Amino acid sequence: MIRNRRRECLVQFPERVAHSFHVTLDDEAREAYGDLVRECKRLGRSQGIVRATFLQLFCSSYSALDASLQKSSSGHQLNRDTFAALVRREHFKLRALREKILPMLEGQKTLIFCQYRETQREVFESLRRDGHHVATICGVSGREKTQRILRFKQDPDAHLLICNSTASEGLNLQFCSALVNYDLPWNPMRLEQRIGRIQRLGAVARRIHIFNLFAKGTIEDFLFEVLDKRLHLFSESIGVIEQVLGRLEEGESFEALVFNALFEDDFESYARKVGQRLAKLREQNRKEEEQAASILDAFELDALFDDVASDLRARGL
Repeated sequence: MIRNRRRECLVQFPERVAHSFHVTLDDEAREAYGDLVRECKRLGRSQGIVRATFLQLFCSSYSALDASLQKSSSGHQLNRDTFAALVRREHFKLRALREKILPMLEGQKTLIFCQYRETQREVFESLRRDGHHVATICGVSGREKTQRILRFKQDPDAHLLICNSTASEGLNLQFCSALVNYDLPWNPMRLEQRIGRIQRLGAVARRIHIFNLFAKGTIEDFLFEVLDKRLHLFSESIGVIEQVLGRLEEGESFEALVFNALFEDDFESYARKVGQRLAKLREQNRKEEEQAASILDAFELDALFDDVASDLRARGL
């Protein structure tokens, strides 16, 4: 009798292939980012996190950042002229998307995840001007979103779909074979959910391609160090991240670990320590899973099921 254990016969999800691009800031952008970091430090760990959104906006859209600064002009000590000047320039990620990533896609149906409304608009309009057939499901819901997805799927000329966070939950987009993390949320589970939209059973491709944009010299360097080099989020299996983050101490969050990096004198050392700590938790999780699997093997449950099935067949049941 041939006995096949369930864990040896599990269907295979598409393989993840990661492509990460570190984008270098020019002097003007680097100076503006430094002002934002100093503002967070001025407010301290307890209040500075309120301004952490500025850092995320900077890495996404100059226009979105400028609009946010206008709304909270009385609550910070930043020079708006510095950031208003940036609005007139193409954002460094948009340039990298157009010049480096899109030529690599070769007509693959691709999701482009943008976190902020202004970013979504800028990316959509820029790609349209370049002649790309691009669709969007941002700002719509329900039946309209479903119809747009269906049109995108059926249109052989449409290859790029602009998405926001609502596309990372509850949608099956396995007809796509690539995604771009234009914005990087500080919660790794949101990144995992994005990938899960296309890394599904029944996917059209055996490999899915994940393109990540990081800004050198920003908080995204920390994210890259931990998520990619330590947790291997962009290249390895489903479900691991949630289990690892669940092992953090009570009241501790990954977002807080990211924010605290701003207050470290030795940024690289801090990133290394956090990464090593999470890698250790990941290894503990792996060992416990192996132990649980070996216990199940010891009971030979599969063999028991096979014997029961044989007995039932012998009785004509």
